[in-house]
Amino acid sequence: MVNYYINLDLTVKREEKRAAIYSSLYGFLVGLLTGIRIGGFFMLFFVFLAHGLLQVGKGGNRSYKKLGKFVLNYGLMMAAWMVTLYIFHPAAWADPIGWFFETIGYLSKHPLQIKTLFEGKLYPIQNIPRYFTVKWLLITVPLIFQIFFVVGIIWAFKKYRKFSELQQAALILILLQIFGLLFVAVIRGSSGYDDMRHFMFILPGMATLAATAMIWTYQSLSGKKYLQVAAVTFVVIVFAQILNEMIQLHPYQPVYFNRISGGLAAAQNRYETDYWGLSLREGMEWLNKNNSQNELILVGGNLYSA
Repeated sequence: MVNYYINLDLTVKREEKRAAIYSSLYGFLVGLLTGIRIGGFFMLFFVFLAHGLLQVGKGGNRSYKKLGKFVLNYGLMMAAWMVTLYIFHPAAWADPIGWFFETIGYLSKHPLQIKTLFEGKLYPIQNIPRYFTVKWLLITVPLIFQIFFVVGIIWAFKKYRKFSELQQAALILILLQIFGLLFVAVIRGSSGYDDMRHFMFILPGMATLAATAMIWTYQSLSGKKYLQVAAVTFVVIVFAQILNEMIQLHPYQPVYFNRISGGLAAAQNRYETDYWGLSLREGMEWLNKNNSQNELILVGGNLYSA
C-alpha cells in the first residue's frame, strides 16, 4: 500500500484509479480486522503515519504538500472501513457511532471484577503496573529472540538511509505494529490479564526483526566460514532446546517461560500459567473415562469452565 503511494505518478489516470482501488480494499480489510479486534482501526493511522514520515523525510515544501494529493485516497480508505464495519459488526446497527467509542472505553478499562496474578501479587485488572505487558514479554519470549530483536532494531536504524523506500516503509510499519498500541496501553494504564495474550499481535513484528538480524549477522561473517558454521550451530542448538521444551509442555505450550525468568517452575505462584484452564479439560476427560454415568461430580470452581 505505502509502496504503491511512493511510486504513484498522479499524472497517469490509470495509476490514480488503481490507487483508489487499493485504498478502498485496504479500508475493507481494516474494517474486518476492527470487527475482530477493536484496536485494528489503528492500522488506518499506521499507514498514514508511514506515508507521512517517508514524505517528510525527503524534505522540502513539495514533500509536505504532496501528502495533500492523497486526501481522496485516504477518504476512500476511511469510507470503506466505516461501511465494512457497519455491515459486518451487528453492534453498529443500533448505534452506528456510539458503539465504537463505547467499546474502546470498555476494553481499555475492562469492568470485569477479577484479579490477575503478577509478580506474586493479585492485582485488580484495572490497576496493574504499567510495565505489565513489557514484563510478560521479557519473561516469556525466548532470550535468543529478544537479543536478535534488539540487534535488528539497531542495525535497521543504522542501515535506514541505505534502504529503498519500500524497505523504509516496511520498517516503519513493523515498528508501529510492535510499539504503537503497546505505547498507548502503557500511557492510558489499560486493563490487562491472561498473560500478554491481548498483545500477541506484536510477536510477528518482533520475530521479523529478529530473523532479519540473524540473516544480517550471518552475512556479516562472509569470508569467515568457520564463524558462520559456529553461528549456525549455536542457533540450531538454542532452537532445538526451545523445541524440546515445547514438546515437553505439549499441549500446554502457552505456559512457557524463558530460562532467564527461571522457567515454569519459578513462575509458580508468581504469575498466571494455565490461564485458559486447558488442564481442567484433561481432568474432566479423566473423570468421564474413569467414573460411571450415575456418579455425581462437584465442580469446585467456575461452572463456565466445566
